[in-house]
This record gives sequence, structure tokens and C-alpha cells, in this order.
Amino acid sequence: MRIGVLELKEDVSPAAWVVDRIHPLGEGVRSLVPEGFEAYVRIFHPAHNVTAEVERTVRWAEIAEAHGRQAHPEMQFPYVVGEWPHRNLPAGSLWNHEPAEGCLPRDVSVVLAALLTRFTTTPDRCW
Repeated sequence: MRIGVLELKEDVSPAAWVVDRIHPLGEGVRSLVPEGFEAYVRIFHPAHNVTAEVERTVRWAEIAEAHGRQAHPEMQFPYVVGEWPHRNLPAGSLWNHEPAEGCLPRDVSVVLAALLTRFTTTPDRCW
């Protein structure tokens, strides 16, 4: 079965190594991504400012600066903005939609995929 250019695989055994390298939940980044890589990168999903005219992505660094906080690699969105959840943001706020977890914006995905293809011998295959 295909979904666009993606092919559904019933045999996922080639990806079993991922399960073997995941740590128990709560043990840092390696409880989310498998251990064993030389380097890891964290991508901050952007917040959004949506109006009737336009939708603009807003970087966490912009939000941190607006709230008088320092952007850093381990920042967490609730601490960047100072509260969670966010309700009734005033009109004219820098952002009005928090980052969507688990859904990387397409433009970021395209750039990331192009970058990562340089570091694999199988750039046309992805699990």
C-alpha cells in the first residue's frame, strides 16, 4: 500500500534496533531517541501567530527574548513563556498558537531531510 510517495511496510524488523537502544522513560533524551549516534540535534517546533491576513511562524528565541528569558538548548516552552497552558493571549501578542508537538512544519522537514541525506548511504530510504 502506498500513501503518496510513502510505502506502508508490514515488516518493521529492520527498525528493531531503535527499540533495543531506547532507555526507560524519564532517562533523558535517550528515552525518546535511540542511543549510539555521534551527535544529536534538538529542533524547536515553532509557535505561530495567526491572523485573518497571514500566518507567521515564531521562533522560540524570539519568544524568550520578548519574555526577558535566555534561549538555550534545554529550554522548555512553558518556562520560556512563564505559564502553561496559554489561554486568552492579548491581541497583538507575538504568538497566539503554541508549538504543535509531533508535527514538524513541512518547510523545516524539507531542509532537515536535505541536510541529513549527506550523512547516509541510503538517502532515498527512511524509517
